[in-house]
Amino acid sequence: MGIRKLFGCLLSVFCSLSHASPQLPAWQGLAFEQRTLWATAQSVISVDALPGDGGLWQLTATSSVVRNSEEVIVRFKADSGRAVQRTRLSRGRDQRVKAYDYGDRSIIRERRDPAGKPDLPQSDWQLTSRRELPYPGDPERPPVTTAYALIVLADRFRLSDAPTAEYLVHTDLNFYRVSLSRGESAVVDVDYQLKGEGRISGARPAQVILVSAAPEGAQEDEADFSLLGLSGDISLFYDAESGLLLKLQGQAPRIGKTSIKLTAATLQATR
Repeated sequence: MGIRKLFGCLLSVFCSLSHASPQLPAWQGLAFEQRTLWATAQSVISVDALPGDGGLWQLTATSSVVRNSEEVIVRFKADSGRAVQRTRLSRGRDQRVKAYDYGDRSIIRERRDPAGKPDLPQSDWQLTSRRELPYPGDPERPPVTTAYALIVLADRFRLSDAPTAEYLVHTDLNFYRVSLSRGESAVVDVDYQLKGEGRISGARPAQVILVSAAPEGAQEDEADFSLLGLSGDISLFYDAESGLLLKLQGQAPRIGKTSIKLTAATLQATR
């Protein structure tokens, strides 16, 4: 084979690899639980690639504690983590849904509620607020994303060679510059149900990703950065072999430093 032909083949392989679609995490669904003396908090997270060639992933997170619940749906770019759309449906004493559309220069935030009619279909809820939120800087550098998406992005960072990674996380009215770094390896005692495999228990080696958040720009609301209800310096413990998120550790209201552990997991159908 001539040198030009060989070089052409190598260049073709390189280009195909560099433009390959990002791979979904090893898991398709994760369930977590935290028990206290007065309540049990549960969260279920799933991630899927959206049909078509748009290169978008969708993450769905449902959480409940006592009589309150919420469902968050995030659509983001698979290659960068850049948020595209997000909705947050909250149910408790009141019901409301907030929708966020992440544009090139700003975010459009809308809030709707059933106006005192609990049986009214969500599609008929009234618009009660609409605001435009400008980004505090370039929304691509670092990419603007959401707290829940960090679970996927931190796993991707774990598998990379980068020493650190940064994202601009939008909550409701505030923005935070979030840094990911590597902690010391750890061993986690696990006890969870793996779909199709049964119960998994015992000690598992874990790779630790540290999540640190600092306010970015003017803060329009009180501090509200959290991940599954945890704030402060957050540690994510990923199984070194399977890639499952085994545990989250951080600060929780009225509790202090605490951990949330994996209770159930579903792997991707094909890898």
